[in-house]
Amino acid sequence: MVASTLKSPSRKRKRKAPVCYTLMTGGVSRGGNVGLSACGAVLYDQYHNEVGTQSVFVGEGRTSNEAHYHALAIGLQMALEKGCHERICCFTDSALLAKHVHETWDVRHQGLIQLMEETIRPLVEKFDSFTIRHIVRRHNKRAEELANKALDQYL
Repeated sequence: MVASTLKSPSRKRKRKAPVCYTLMTGGVSRGGNVGLSACGAVLYDQYHNEVGTQSVFVGEGRTSNEAHYHALAIGLQMALEKGCHERICCFTDSALLAKHVHETWDVRHQGLIQLMEETIRPLVEKFDSFTIRHIVRRHNKRAEELANKALDQYL
């Protein structure tokens, strides 16, 4: 009888997929494009459970674009504080912000350039994976609600 050695099938180690958090951000401005501005951000885990919210008054004489930039900044900071360093998928109803982050459009407003270079880019670099997409406002109700809440509390 010939003895044979059975090899166990090779097993590849399954890599655990990184947890993907979803960040929804919104900014509002009342009194025309330049006026009272506020922002909101909501963070969801991979099961779409709300794990954090931020609602911040940005200031007077600010644009809605500035409010959107601040929304992304506070949302990313919140995600980092909640321990999300791996993968984050951001959604904004500001096409301008999404195109600026993707560098599809140049940032020309001095205040936005400063926010992008000193705040947004350094925060984005802290994540292993980062995406941002533009969505229509009706799909961003919770973030818009938080932004309006901050503005209403100021008034």
